[in-house]
Amino acid sequence: MSDSAHAELAAAVATVRAAAARPMWRRIAGRLFDAALIAYVVVACIVLVARHWVLPEVDQHRARIEQALGDALQRQVRIDSLSADWSGLHPQLSLRGLTLLDEAGQPALRLEQVEAALGFSSLVRGELHLHRLDINGPDLWIRREADGRFFVAGLEIRQDGERGGFMRWLLSQGQINIRGARLEWDDALRETAPPLQLTQVDFRLDNSGRDHRFGLSARPPSELAQRLDIRGDVTLPDREDWRSASGELFVSLEGADMAVWQTWVDYPLELSQGRGAARAWTRFDGARLAEVTGELALADVRLRLAPDLPLLDLVSLSGRVSAEQLSQERVVASARQLQLATRDGLRVPPTSVDLRWQAAAGNEVERGEVSASALDLDALTRLSAYLPLPDPVRDRLQRHAAQGVVHELDGGWTGPLSAPTAFRVSARLDRVGLRADGALPGVSGLSGRIEGSDVRGSVQIDAPELVLDLPAVFPQPEIPFSQFKARAGWARSDGETEVVIESLAFRNDDVQGQARGRYRTAGNTAGEIDIEARLLDGDARAVWRYLPLDIGPDTRDWLRTALTAGRAPE
Repeated sequence: MSDSAHAELAAAVATVRAAAARPMWRRIAGRLFDAALIAYVVVACIVLVARHWVLPEVDQHRARIEQALGDALQRQVRIDSLSADWSGLHPQLSLRGLTLLDEAGQPALRLEQVEAALGFSSLVRGELHLHRLDINGPDLWIRREADGRFFVAGLEIRQDGERGGFMRWLLSQGQINIRGARLEWDDALRETAPPLQLTQVDFRLDNSGRDHRFGLSARPPSELAQRLDIRGDVTLPDREDWRSASGELFVSLEGADMAVWQTWVDYPLELSQGRGAARAWTRFDGARLAEVTGELALADVRLRLAPDLPLLDLVSLSGRVSAEQLSQERVVASARQLQLATRDGLRVPPTSVDLRWQAAAGNEVERGEVSASALDLDALTRLSAYLPLPDPVRDRLQRHAAQGVVHELDGGWTGPLSAPTAFRVSARLDRVGLRADGALPGVSGLSGRIEGSDVRGSVQIDAPELVLDLPAVFPQPEIPFSQFKARAGWARSDGETEVVIESLAFRNDDVQGQARGRYRTAGNTAGEIDIEARLLDGDARAVWRYLPLDIGPDTRDWLRTALTAGRAPE
């Protein structure tokens, strides 16, 4: 063997050894690259053949495409003309004069222009599947029959697998777009409701498995609203059973006559008048509404919040209101930045409120919770007759004629509100007033802070314009103060209550003073009291005013005429 032959053999052996010495991952990566390259070439050839030979001749296969569409829609389909191209990722079909026939073979729905992008999953599913479907300028007529069945242009919308199961196919597609449509809604379940006509309708539906998102924008008749928007995010585990659906819905109306819309939509309250903008969010689970939230900016409003309440007449109403429950047994509601003005001049500044109340039922006792950023007691008292409040709350507000503002309120109670077995409260008071009622004294101009519960708590008062009203104690019941400061607390243990006055300082035209002390209940006795007080600069002419009703009027009259001058320094 020649030297050149030996050299070539040695080089070949070295190449084989080098290849064998390469890592396994490099050999696998090389084979995958080769396979991907071959697949790319094959797909490219298929695309080129489809783009340049198959798609340009697609109109010749119109009958087969009509059959495929008809099988998918479970309706007979006719197409006037058909063209196709493949200029993007998905093959595109352009259909002109697409007509769906009804059960009798008569035209039921005609779409002049339809664009469809075919999905590659059609090859796997063995049936027509669209990546996107665009429908331009259709005239749609939707009707609900008295028996609850729905029809679109005479075609029944059904969820079963029988003929006419259009919705099942629709929810299986990728994306549906409808642009520039005219829509008429006719509801036979509302015998007095005329058909609702919408123009400039744009609709989009995105489907992904059991999740479906949609949006609709339309222009209603000008006397109803300027614009209507509806959006939804729905989960439908079983397409054969709409009761399995859950999700969220959003509705927005601009420049709307809200009262007129009750012709087609049920409201959770009676609204006989009101115009402006409104938005509503709802969470639902099957046929049950889990939560309803409304955002309003309305003028000239007349509404009734519950069937047994009077009609509320408002000049304006704005803010956000949410409700989960609203009944005589349970109230769960909240308001954010709610403000209103009534026809008789009452104005409520922006405030936020949360209310939870549960009536007693079975083994469950009555309980409630309330919180508010700022609660105008005078406005609440005047509005209480119109609000869905528990009867004890409404009665107490009206009986005591509450006034002033409660800031940063956070409270709760267990048992009847008139005699709760447990309570908690935290609030800042600003010139709060309550009318005297029986043995309960009245007060006005009360400012300070209170925090506590039925177990223990504290009170701080700083009220330079305080007026006490004690009709059960003094013949001249109102006692005004130019200064009133106090720090006190209470605690309850072993069935007894102890009240501690850490400091008390007061002044009015008749006297000024300081005091501190404590009082503790003791069973059925009057209890124990220990008070240390100082009275300064007392006016003798006013002594008669502070004699209680237990002292006869003769003594009081004598002191009033007898003491004509004098002061007591201490």
